[in-house]
Amino acid sequence: MSNLKIRRAIIYICLLAAAVSFPLACSQLRSRRLAAGRDAYLCIDNLRVIDTSKEWYAHQHGLKPGENVPPEALIELHAWPKKCPSGGKYTINPVGVDPLCSVPGHRIPKD
Repeated sequence: MSNLKIRRAIIYICLLAAAVSFPLACSQLRSRRLAAGRDAYLCIDNLRVIDTSKEWYAHQHGLKPGENVPPEALIELHAWPKKCPSGGKYTINPVGVDPLCSVPGHRIPKD
């Protein structure tokens, strides 16, 4: 076999390896992005459950905006402790203030 044929064979093998690995790498990146989006959606859902439970408790017990709901009350309502799928920590906040997650972008959207 001549050197030219060997070089061409090596080039073809490299091109084939690149052609196979590129779609796989793109697929892995896409699945990571989808997982991050799913985690954010689940986190926001948790924040909504916490907020709804907090507002319900405030209404039932006559709490005014700015007053705190005891975490024990949210535990009884099965709204706490929730865990952020991305590992963030939740802050309940007073009545009238949305609960927060420590992960950037995990917020209840404003209507």
